[in-house]
Amino acid sequence: MGVPDSDRVLEGFIDLLYEDGDGVAIVDYKTDSWKDASELDAKVERYRSQMLAYVRAVRESVGRDVVSATLLFLGKSGAVARQVGV
Repeated sequence: MGVPDSDRVLEGFIDLLYEDGDGVAIVDYKTDSWKDASELDAKVERYRSQMLAYVRAVRESVGRDVVSATLLFLGKSGAVARQVGV
């Protein structure tokens, strides 16, 4: 999907979109590696605009509220979920 964002167009694919209560939930899988919590926090910030673009695109195209947007980081030691405010 392509989503306008200021003076550019962001392109990407939502990995998982599902019904959750009064709206829909977005999950995006990431396979980045990280050393500690602060490095993971920096990655969340790096992907924040992408997730917010997904939220706008779903709201506009589907006409539904987005109740959560989750980055799911998959690493050697397991998975870590981080919410991005919607």
